[in-house]
This record gives sequence, C-alpha cells and structure tokens, in this order.
Amino acid sequence: MGKFGFSDETIASWQDDEKFFLGKKDIAVVIFHGWSGFPRQMGLLGEVLNEKGYSVYLPRLTGHGRTPEELETAKMDNWISDCQKAFDFAKKKFKTEKIFAIGFSLGGNLALISSQSIPWMGVVSIGSPMKIKNDFWARLAAQITSWFNLYFKKRYPKGADLTNCCYSYQYFPAKSARESFRVITKSRKTLSLVQVPLLIMQAKADYLSSADSPDIIQRGVASNVKLIRWMNSDNQSHLISRERVDDYVFSIDNFIKLVLRKKQ
Repeated sequence: MGKFGFSDETIASWQDDEKFFLGKKDIAVVIFHGWSGFPRQMGLLGEVLNEKGYSVYLPRLTGHGRTPEELETAKMDNWISDCQKAFDFAKKKFKTEKIFAIGFSLGGNLALISSQSIPWMGVVSIGSPMKIKNDFWARLAAQITSWFNLYFKKRYPKGADLTNCCYSYQYFPAKSARESFRVITKSRKTLSLVQVPLLIMQAKADYLSSADSPDIIQRGVASNVKLIRWMNSDNQSHLISRERVDDYVFSIDNFIKLVLRKKQ
C-alpha cells in the first residue's frame, strides 16, 4: 500500500512512456503533458490530430510516468531540456522542419520558454497558467512545505470534471510543486522573448489557471500571431474532456493552417 492509501495497482497504473503516431502530412506536433501527468494525459488529443494527418509525438517529461517519488528530484532545467530532446526526436523521426509544440497546463509554459531557443513553427498553450487560483497562498505553501520533504494528496474543487484525473499522479512531493512555480515564474518573466505564432486556449470554467492568464500571455509576447480561444466545458475542468476534444482539434488545425499560409 502506498502513500494516502493508494494501492500498488493504482500507483502502477501511473507508469507511462512516450508515444508517437506517423501521419500522412509533412507536419508534426509535439504535445507536452502537464505537471504530474504523463503522455497518456494527452493521448486522445494526439490520436484525433493524427486522424487529421499530423504526425504526433507525446514525450514523457523527467520524473513523470513513473512514481510520484521520482518527481521529487526533477528540476525545471530537466523539463526545458526535455523540450529540446522532443524537438530533435520529432525532426529526425518524422523528417520534417514543420514542427508545432502543443503544451497542456505547465507543458504550455515549457513550450513558451523553449520557443525562445527552439524553432517551433508555432506554439499552442492549453490552460497554461501565468497565475493559478489563490496564487499567493499556493506559492507560499509550496515554498514552506518543500523544506520538510512533505507529500500531499491532490484535491479538486466541488463539481470539477474528474474524468481524466487518472492520467496524473494523485499525490505529489512539495518540492516538485515549488519547481512547477519556478516554471510559471520563468515563463511569465520571459514572455517578451516569445516571437513564435501562438494560439492560447483555455476552458471558460478552468478551475486551476487564473482567468486572466490568457490575456497576460497575449499582452506579454512579441508574436505577430497571438490568438485566444475560450473553450466551452460542461463542468469545471482543467483537462480536455472526450466530449470537447474535437473543439480543440478544430481550433488547433485552423491555427496550423493559418501559420503555414503566412509562411508561404
């Protein structure tokens, strides 16, 4: 039996590895999962994009897709380095220069940071926070508790859509929570260095990312193309539900086509 009463079977179900799907187009998308999640978290989005003809790569960020304990030693620099490795893999595997980054939650923050050194053709951020709800207190708690090697069980607001919560660790080390705030801070402080075409997506009822995060990103970046798409959700939701995935794919597909037209 693991921490917080989670069974060994449940903890084993959190193990996951990178995935890729070859597409018919000479265009690839790299989809970064969120903090404490793993590639399977973005699997449905990747599958539907692949059905549209895109080659898709879902990398595994350091410390993820194994056990929550392995997350404790993972650092921001590891995750930024993972972005470069993912780009290099996609370029070699899919034999194309047309590579877009899609990042969910903290994966979007990492995509924004990495765009300052990696030649993504475009970036899509999905529910990527510049602030989270109750940001000050969350940061303070993460800072203080990280000194004591504490672990916490995830908690969700009442009425939240928990359909896909099994695609992430359900408890986490405080040290890694502090590290995730380092990523958020860095992504916000370096927005002015982001010049890549950008699509900013967020659910209207996102329970984690602050409602002004998309506007902060749009105002802060130097991109010529910087679109915001507010997405409908049936309940409070931070993740992409099966019922709404086609809406996300529609917007992402149109964004990619727009960027490619402008490149001609």
